[in-house]
Amino acid sequence: MGLEKKAFDGTAWHYARYRWGYPEELVGLLVRVFGLDGTGRLLDLGTGTGQVVFALGGHFVEVIGIDSSEDMLVEARHQCGSQGHSNVKWLRLSAEEINSDLGSFRLITAGRSFHWMEREDVIRRSYDLLEPGGGFAVLGVGGIDDDDTSSWQREMRRVVDRWLHTRERSIQWRTRLQVRHEDLIRASRFRTIGHGHYVFRRVRDIDSVVGFLYSTAYANRVVLGSRAEAFEAELRASLLNVEPDGHFVEDVNVYFVLARKDSAI
Repeated sequence: MGLEKKAFDGTAWHYARYRWGYPEELVGLLVRVFGLDGTGRLLDLGTGTGQVVFALGGHFVEVIGIDSSEDMLVEARHQCGSQGHSNVKWLRLSAEEINSDLGSFRLITAGRSFHWMEREDVIRRSYDLLEPGGGFAVLGVGGIDDDDTSSWQREMRRVVDRWLHTRERSIQWRTRLQVRHEDLIRASRFRTIGHGHYVFRRVRDIDSVVGFLYSTAYANRVVLGSRAEAFEAELRASLLNVEPDGHFVEDVNVYFVLARKDSAI
């Protein structure tokens, strides 16, 4: 079972509101590459609060979003209802548990969740569930914690590390992910189409920066516990000292790895 099962408990409300969605440029690319035309089925692995589902759902007859966190699925259902999507089913299931009981799919996606999974197992299972010629897409929208190119991001990292000692965690993750997603997919039965990224500039306010951190596995309110208010007070003061106008410019990296199942039966 994936490592994400409990890591995001308590984060769903913030995740739905403070994580950037998937841009139209990426949706358009997927539509063109995989010939999405409103037919077929989509399976979204590690769906979280449904960002991939809401971006792509209109291009399929049926969509299934799975996640191992009930907290995430409750928020996904709430968001789904408020946005009027009627072709989506939400299931509490880990990516490592997908099997033929779910049926076959035209496209299977993993959006900023693949790194939490047992990737080789999930790649194998996904291949088996795709119809001939079907696609597999690993997608992601970077966050403010992905780099420290700006002074406010470096200050944020300093405060977070002082409270939560995240440097050791970062080293552990880099060790775990020494093999890139695209290399694992290339070594599988899939035919890799390609990978790449877009960069978009966005601006956050102070509430959005705090909200993003509360959406993470390492700095959410459950992890912080009784220290959350003191942490937030120091973070707000430190960031506003760096950017007094309260505007935090962020270069957002949107990445993708696309692959296709051979069309021969």
